[in-house]
Amino acid sequence: MFKDGHKKLGGRKRGSLNSSTKQVKENIQLIIEGNIQQMQDDLKQMQPKDRVNALISLMGFVVPKMKQVENTVDVDFKAIREFDISEIYDSTKE
Repeated sequence: MFKDGHKKLGGRKRGSLNSSTKQVKENIQLIIEGNIQQMQDDLKQMQPKDRVNALISLMGFVVPKMKQVENTVDVDFKAIREFDISEIYDSTKE
């Protein structure tokens, strides 16, 4: 029975795809590989603006999207005295 703090037993390794997802991705890849010339011809016939938008959309499937991260620090500089800063600065040299 499940108990808090138990060790993981079996299952997929972290980040691995389940078999159906893996098979779907492989089939899509085969379809694309079989139609590369047609896709290139279609892209050449597009207006430049539409071609760029299509390529940007396709890049989302190849290049991982980066998540925006925002860091904020609330510091009351008036509360920091001069000797506090020198102590911090000196400790970073060690």
